[in-house]
Amino acid sequence: MYHHHSRHHIIAWGIACVFLSSCSLTSASTGSYSYQSGTLLEKKDFSSILYHDFFYQSQGGASDALLSKGSEKCLVIPVAFSDYSWSEKRLQDLNVAFNGTSEETHYWESIKSFYHKSSFSQLDFSFSIISPYTVDSTAADFLIKSNDINSSKSSVSSLMASAIAAYKEKTGDFCKDFDVDGNGFIDAVYLIYACPDYASAKDLGASDLAERQGYWAYTARDSATRANPASPVGRSFTWASYDFMYRGVTERRSNESDIQVDAHTYIHETGHLLGLDDYYSYTPNEDDYTNLNYKYYTPTGGLDMMDLNILDHDAWSKLALGWNKPYVVTSDLSFPLTVELEESQIQGDCLLIPAYGESYNGSAFDEYLLVELYTPDGLNALDGETKYASAYKYPQGFFMPGVKISHIDARIARNQSKSFTYLQDLSNFKTLLASSTSSSYYRVAASNTPNRSVKDGYRLIHLLEASGVNTFANKDYATLWNNEYFYANNTSLFVPEDGRSDFSMKKFASFFENQQSVAAPASSSISSLSSVSSSVTSTSVGLFNSGKAFGYDLRINGIKGNNVASVVTYKVSLTITKA
Repeated sequence: MYHHHSRHHIIAWGIACVFLSSCSLTSASTGSYSYQSGTLLEKKDFSSILYHDFFYQSQGGASDALLSKGSEKCLVIPVAFSDYSWSEKRLQDLNVAFNGTSEETHYWESIKSFYHKSSFSQLDFSFSIISPYTVDSTAADFLIKSNDINSSKSSVSSLMASAIAAYKEKTGDFCKDFDVDGNGFIDAVYLIYACPDYASAKDLGASDLAERQGYWAYTARDSATRANPASPVGRSFTWASYDFMYRGVTERRSNESDIQVDAHTYIHETGHLLGLDDYYSYTPNEDDYTNLNYKYYTPTGGLDMMDLNILDHDAWSKLALGWNKPYVVTSDLSFPLTVELEESQIQGDCLLIPAYGESYNGSAFDEYLLVELYTPDGLNALDGETKYASAYKYPQGFFMPGVKISHIDARIARNQSKSFTYLQDLSNFKTLLASSTSSSYYRVAASNTPNRSVKDGYRLIHLLEASGVNTFANKDYATLWNNEYFYANNTSLFVPEDGRSDFSMKKFASFFENQQSVAAPASSSISSLSSVSSSVTSTSVGLFNSGKAFGYDLRINGIKGNNVASVVTYKVSLTITKA
């Protein structure tokens, strides 16, 4: 989970005008912008390789992940201490946060309802919340004083093993129902502790807990455990405070019957249990990382469930989990090519564009641009309308329709002694995975945390700002912006409007780590001798991380909506030309 104490710098919002009639809603078009019908492309199935495959067999069998499709049953263990216990009211709230309907939360979504919607009904969670397990110590005595979250993982792993063993002994349940993939590990264990997290403890004046940053929300894997198909054991777990249930709401008083809970943080951590990475960077909190070109970079601008815990999952995350099928642009198509996309909230529409001349590898794990139409409805509605947990300085989500264009570098590499070798052919990937060891294994090479990436400037998912001005780099964070971040906002979205409608590798060169200089003729000038002279200058053009030229330009033609019975749905038209 993101550390709450970072702040954001507000940029002026761009306002898009719309015209409303009784049956349609159409975005304003000015000048040469007009909505155009598109060529119908075939959606491609990218589910042959999913994140579960990495965690199921990578790192010498030292990891694991939830299945992202079908029915999953997870174990939830409330953790109590001698000085912090679970009330019946909070246990009721916890059940709603995990298993409730949208309506029962009286706020947003439970984990179950969120993932049912986000996966387009392809993932169905059920959570068994067992009786609280009480640690035989105070909360302060359980964890050591430390400002390093990792310092707590050993203690928490031991706690998990003890709590599961106690549950098995008490109930006679061997936990086979919690091992849906049958690999001998409980697919996911949630350890929800009864004391405040360290940041809340500081606000409450509980200094003993505030000095223990292990009291936070995180997801980890205990690589020391060994599979037991007859009686599955815990490996993947989430450790989080009860108080994250009340980040965006006020905890009800004991005499109030209407439950109101907030599952944002638990939903984010569940993304990790599914295999997804954090899309924010850890380096702002790492004193030993000093490269200001990357230290404060916010590649997705904060506005994503795997970034600052808000909004829905983005289109790439859903590709990697097998929930959507992209349209794919290939160089054998006729150009200029006009394509229409429905909003990604409806059925996962997105457009995948590899470098010109390159064939896609049939999975989400490659390098390309990904285009989706964002709309402030469905799972995006709440965080688009209001700032989540405003006391913690979260940014507001996008609250207008617009196009997100992201550079994805999800290429798989073999990591052997911290040396990466990209895997060019994925046809036998699952066979190769079986030979992984703890020192030689396969992973997505790029990361949004620079010192975890194959190269500091190679990012897993990078939202491209429609203006072509790279504010997410935050290079002046420490000196100019008074410790406030530039985060994404409405102006980050592409729309049919001058300055925010077009993409080219020339205009967006600063967003790419690799660039090439190309000759560009300068304007002719009249010399003092009245003779015409011309000179040649150079300009930078961005390249993919692979070193390949993208080869296309993109232009948003229009965004239109259809209003039927007060329900508005949107479509976007965009044209792709060879650069």
